[in-house]
Amino acid sequence: MKITAGIGFVFALVVAGEASAQTLTAPQKREMTCVYDALAMTRQAPLVAQSYLSETTANGFRGRADAALESAARECASDYAWDDAVRGLAVAIGTMSATADFLGDELKAAGVSEDAVAKIAGLKPGLSKRDVELLLDGGWGDDRAFLSRMRTKLKGIGVPDDAVLIQKSVKVLETAVIGADFTKSFVEAQFS
Repeated sequence: MKITAGIGFVFALVVAGEASAQTLTAPQKREMTCVYDALAMTRQAPLVAQSYLSETTANGFRGRADAALESAARECASDYAWDDAVRGLAVAIGTMSATADFLGDELKAAGVSEDAVAKIAGLKPGLSKRDVELLLDGGWGDDRAFLSRMRTKLKGIGVPDDAVLIQKSVKVLETAVIGADFTKSFVEAQFS
């Protein structure tokens, strides 16, 4: 869990650096990842990830995940005096980080090397504008050209050429792109 727990945290910090010319202090980094850290400490991050990844609300994940997120967000908002907008951004960052960790664990359990898993979010800066748009809007699943490009990139960092592993890896990249958007907004709203 420690290696993949770092995935979400690292992509949030890397993206924060991209999002702002300022260097975040250690307390600012802790504030930005507060919801994620609270989920990880209470072992609720996998539940939140499963809820995010679930296509249905009938499995019971959603309500429990929402309660876990609410508890973490309430505590962090109190600690940092967040308004509702910043609180919402922190919840989104926590959700994307938890999902990246969960998928990273699944990839490693399926035999993908730790090194390859750690490099997935690092593909973000090399994506085209169109690829970023597809990842942001979730429209990539049926786009064969996009999936072919991602397969090539992912194989290049060591992800095996397996359809399920490629799909999960693209989902990790999706969390990095979406998380970057929320992280940029958080940094601008809270630290600028």
